[in-house]
Amino acid sequence: MLTDTQVKNLPIEEEEYQTLDFKGLYLVVLPKTEKNPKGRKYWKAVIRYENKLKKKVLGDYLPKSKTHVSLEMARVKKSEFKLELSTGKQKAEEERHSKKISEYPAIYIRYKKLKPESEQIKRVIRDIENMTMFLGDREPHEYSKLEVSDYIHHRLFEVSTGTIQRNFNSINAVVNYVYDKLEIDYRHRFNKPDIPHKGEDKKERGDFTSEQIYLLRQVVEGSDNIREHLVGLLIDTGMRVSEAVGLASEDVILDCETPHIVLHKNSFRRLKTKNSVRYIPLVGSSLAVAKSLDYSRTWLFPSYLDRDKQEFKGTSASNAMNKRVRGIFGSKDVPTSHSFRHTLTTRLRSVRCPKDIREEICGWRSTVPDLYGQPSDIAIKAKYLEASLEW
Repeated sequence: MLTDTQVKNLPIEEEEYQTLDFKGLYLVVLPKTEKNPKGRKYWKAVIRYENKLKKKVLGDYLPKSKTHVSLEMARVKKSEFKLELSTGKQKAEEERHSKKISEYPAIYIRYKKLKPESEQIKRVIRDIENMTMFLGDREPHEYSKLEVSDYIHHRLFEVSTGTIQRNFNSINAVVNYVYDKLEIDYRHRFNKPDIPHKGEDKKERGDFTSEQIYLLRQVVEGSDNIREHLVGLLIDTGMRVSEAVGLASEDVILDCETPHIVLHKNSFRRLKTKNSVRYIPLVGSSLAVAKSLDYSRTWLFPSYLDRDKQEFKGTSASNAMNKRVRGIFGSKDVPTSHSFRHTLTTRLRSVRCPKDIREEICGWRSTVPDLYGQPSDIAIKAKYLEASLEW
């Protein structure tokens, strides 16, 4: 074990080193740097917990400083850290037992560090509430396969098979995540539910025709209508509505050889998957609209920003766009705003754009090539998008 004198007199060397006090308490000694011209000494605890090493910095050894952590104090802090690990395990043991499925979203939120008011959480709470209204509120493993099947048949009178599948996907994801975090070994019946005639009731989402796209271009180019701005951005980029409505001014790069959008996650906009991060060239109507937007603000579409919930109202924007598109054509029997993505894919195929580039543009690519995001990469994508304008 160390003494106060030894700790005080440990020299600052040219290389970092550490000295053991007792049972996992170390004093780490760092060399002199520009940031720390006198070097640095700090305490570190290393505790073996459930066959894993848990580490924690306990504070600096700084005599005559208000933040000084002495040898005695470091030993106390190490003991507290060990107790924290033990208490955390006890808490997990308590949570592991007798948790009804209605309590799972709260546990999911806490461990995932999500916002309770987010659309994702609202959906899963709604999905669980719909099920518990029919089957009752119990622990996940207590629902039998027959009961889940009865609930599915009940839901078929209200919604499509695709909606039921999405309901169970969200419930399954939450239950599996909580099971993993709390080390619950029970089996549940929400994975791969047996949905009769699944997919047979699916209505194919139609593409816009070339004539419809031409008319939309005439309407949106030069418009000052926010919904038409969004339509114009979607026509030639393949973005999702939620991606476009959450654009920041800094995301749009116009002063370069190939104008483009850098689409990435920000504090108010989640992307559907990690593959949704991408560079999208601006051509045609999307470029024309981009040049007309107001870049003096942080967000390009602030009217759709819910600052209290810290998220963009993608559903509201989508509904508004669909209503505007129906108004332009004077008919309800037209494709939805989501169909711009599918239509763009059709257009790119018609100009023989390679599949990997189509997937990169629309955010479906699972691997990233070496040139991804570089000027040459963006220029290649722009070439195919420009060719598709004549579709």
